Amino acid sequence: MLTSLSPNTRLCRDDDEGFFAWQDENPEGFFINTYRNPSPNYLVLHKSGCSHFKGSPDLQWTTGDQVKLCSQSRSELERWAKDTVDGRITLCGTCFG
Repeated sequence: MLTSLSPNTRLCRDDDEGFFAWQDENPEGFFINTYRNPSPNYLVLHKSGCSHFKGSPDLQWTTGDQVKLCSQSRSELERWAKDTVDGRITLCGTCFG
């Protein structure tokens, strides 16, 4: 599932430092927070810089049970969710509230 990403989508798995660097480099970008093995039951779309993902560097942002799919294109992430895991994203209430 995670091998079917477009060239414009970055997978952050076991790479917390890379995830935060991507956010810094792409302040207008988006990312999906999902399980390590993506499921249609948990696909949450966030804007880069979401306050839910700030804080202690000791937390497991991409090294625990979850990974991040990052892109400049919201529609590309939505298409991936539909085409790959037959799911629809849920919008983060903080980012899109």
